[in-house]
Amino acid sequence: MTAAIASLAGEVCAQEKPVVPLPEVNVSAPPASRYVPERSSVGTKTDTPLMDVPASVQTVPRELLYDQGAFNLDGIIRNVSGVQQSGNSNYGFFSTYSIRGLASQFYRDGVLDASQVNGYLRTLTDVARVDILKGPGSALYGSGAPGGTISLISKLPTPTPLYSAYGMGGSFGTYQFGTDMGGPLGETLGYRLNTNHFHTDGFRDVGSTYTEFVPLMVWTPVPGQTLAAKFDFRTIEAVADTVGIPFKGRTLVDIPRDTKLYSPFSDTSQDVYRLALKLDSELAEGLILQQNAAFMQRDLSLVRNAASPTFLANGATLAGRAVRDQHDQWTDFIYQAEPIWKVKTGPLDHTILSGFQFQMDLLYTRRQTASLLNITNIYHDPVVPEANMKNLRWVPNFNRNSHLFDYALYVQDQIAIGSQWKWRGGLRWDHFDSYDKDRVNPYEHQLYNDKFSWNVGLAFQPVPQTSFYGGISKSYLSILTSEAAMGAALVPESGLQYELGNRSQFLNGMIRTNIAIFQTYRKNFLVTVGTNTEPIGEQRTEGVEFDFASEPLPGWVLWANYAYTTTALMRLSPADPSAGKNHSAQGVPENAGALWTTYEIQGGPLKGFGGGGGFIYKGGVFVDTLNTMKLPQFVTGDLVAFYRMPRAEFQVNIKNISDATYYFAPRNGAGAPGDPISAFATVTLRY
Repeated sequence: MTAAIASLAGEVCAQEKPVVPLPEVNVSAPPASRYVPERSSVGTKTDTPLMDVPASVQTVPRELLYDQGAFNLDGIIRNVSGVQQSGNSNYGFFSTYSIRGLASQFYRDGVLDASQVNGYLRTLTDVARVDILKGPGSALYGSGAPGGTISLISKLPTPTPLYSAYGMGGSFGTYQFGTDMGGPLGETLGYRLNTNHFHTDGFRDVGSTYTEFVPLMVWTPVPGQTLAAKFDFRTIEAVADTVGIPFKGRTLVDIPRDTKLYSPFSDTSQDVYRLALKLDSELAEGLILQQNAAFMQRDLSLVRNAASPTFLANGATLAGRAVRDQHDQWTDFIYQAEPIWKVKTGPLDHTILSGFQFQMDLLYTRRQTASLLNITNIYHDPVVPEANMKNLRWVPNFNRNSHLFDYALYVQDQIAIGSQWKWRGGLRWDHFDSYDKDRVNPYEHQLYNDKFSWNVGLAFQPVPQTSFYGGISKSYLSILTSEAAMGAALVPESGLQYELGNRSQFLNGMIRTNIAIFQTYRKNFLVTVGTNTEPIGEQRTEGVEFDFASEPLPGWVLWANYAYTTTALMRLSPADPSAGKNHSAQGVPENAGALWTTYEIQGGPLKGFGGGGGFIYKGGVFVDTLNTMKLPQFVTGDLVAFYRMPRAEFQVNIKNISDATYYFAPRNGAGAPGDPISAFATVTLRY
């Protein structure tokens, strides 16, 4: 069983920290680094060396996120060029990111993982690494956002027993504790079990609490066949601050950054249940059938402030306030069957992936809204007048049942032409059946769409250490959302990207770089027009990105990235083609970059001691599509110190060491204040 688990774990286990010394194995390959990934499957759905992928793919290992003291998936932002907090539809209680200024989609182990908007907060509890494919990925994954694909890769059973526990405490009443266990259970069975409980009161009382229980079993009944079963249970509560610090005219209001203007009963609560099965079967030499099935049930209760408040003529009274009460019930199911065939035709080596997919998304959602009293003077100890939800006059907005069915066939061929040329081409057909019915504003509509997505790409390696690549990809996103009054049975959103890049490696692969230039078009995204939300938006995004990952010396890790991104809104109004034309998209900085480095002493009496730090730079971002309100640029710095032993680790993270005042994302005509200086201590024990 140990050998079977090690084979299945493959690249994932290679990314995790060893828990006990393993037998020494002599190989001729370059030394592997836990911090410098070499392979990924997100760009091809097959285990492929990064040098062979004709697309911009980045992999963030868990070790790096742990060193940085990341609590949840937000930690990827500083580590990958072009990734930012989403500029709109970002209400603070769920994970949502833009890639290259465009919306992205979440996957877990290659399978779609909940909606983009009003989704859930994703943690790192059971995550071994995060793979990111930039640009449209519909040719492989089906209905998807044009910004890219974020795939969370799960921890797998360890070849030897693992028993680990951790605890963390720090600023803002933050604490966390959990366990990580795994290993073989006999000759054919292995397991991994992750548990986690996290709580924070949060800066400005924007707190959250979540509890997670995530077991995984892997069974190898016969050689060549492996069944993995994973169950996720997550319960998440989080305060939704959609108000932040508002603008007055073109500037942020000059009030303390810890001012709270959101309703005191703003809150979200949701339970997430997910069961995933994966069966890999070796049918013949060079032929594997991989099957995935996943079922997810989410129940979200949401109370948050709505609309964008405005100031009265006196310049101090905040008016136009409202609160929204909403309940969503999501049921998602997906099944995939994908034969993978490795075959040789003359001088060409093929890796052919074909597939069938059925996806079902069911949504029941209802919403009501109530107006709130004004905040009379926000400059002098502002008092939010509503203490609770009593006596509010609620107006129903909608009571909807919606569904999306997707039937798909697809094929991809990766061709190696000698050792220097690698070609990839993919084609996918999707049949979308979308339906929407509202009982408040009588409305019923059903729409059928047949769409073809595709990608082509070519990588050229003049020498093994460098690869030049180029590609074109086309995507479609069939819209199903609880955020809009009519959020289904709409024309699918489309994306088209052109990309050129270079990926290089040095010091036997211990230093890896990627540079890419791109241009992406997005069409038919949702835009609010009056009281309706319509799929008429158009946007162009282009830029240059650079990513650097290295472990140049044993114990020394250095990561850096930079992105130059320009966006242009091309259409926002069906009546006025010039409205917003050539304005910048919300929340997308023109310049952004980050650097992180650590060093761990490798020998002597101080072996295991180490530390490091880094900084994040984010240029100013527009809050509105008219580009009248802009959040300022900022720089923040973090530090870490640690002591690592085979059985224990001690770590202290200090964040925002200069106590800078900054706003990390737009919020409904406002800015979301970042945390002031804070410190957190973590202890991890292993047996």
